[in-house]
Amino acid sequence: MCILCVDHHRKAGPLLADVIDDMVGSTGKSAVVDTVWGLYRKRGERGATLRVVGRDVDERELSLEFHPATGCWQMAEDARQVASKSAQGRVLDALRALGEAGATAVAKKAGVARSTAHKHLERLCESDEAERRTVVRGGNANVLYSVKGLQPPLV
Repeated sequence: MCILCVDHHRKAGPLLADVIDDMVGSTGKSAVVDTVWGLYRKRGERGATLRVVGRDVDERELSLEFHPATGCWQMAEDARQVASKSAQGRVLDALRALGEAGATAVAKKAGVARSTAHKHLERLCESDEAERRTVVRGGNANVLYSVKGLQPPLV
């Protein structure tokens, strides 16, 4: 079953980074939803940003353009450009830059929460784009990730 509710954002518009915090009204509304889509557009412009966050979806940020002739929103960029702006794309870019790192370092470099970085790193491993290895130092086990085929620096 799907229940779709249309609501409004605060007037501050695209300046707010969190779609959930941007919902108008009681925090009870944002507490019960599974997914929130926020469409942000500057007045008079055809382009917009669609931000998607939720429990069962990857956080995404898509660039859209409105076409008056069809009355539809369409993707404004190709999929690779959009993916590089998504959280998973930022995590992959951070991992490429770091060479080999743990989830905490990747999260810091990508500008995402550690849990988000860990989730995307695991998905990148599942899709065979990245790999993980466990390193034991001083009795502590650390999981390190690297981009598949990219040689980690020698230690």
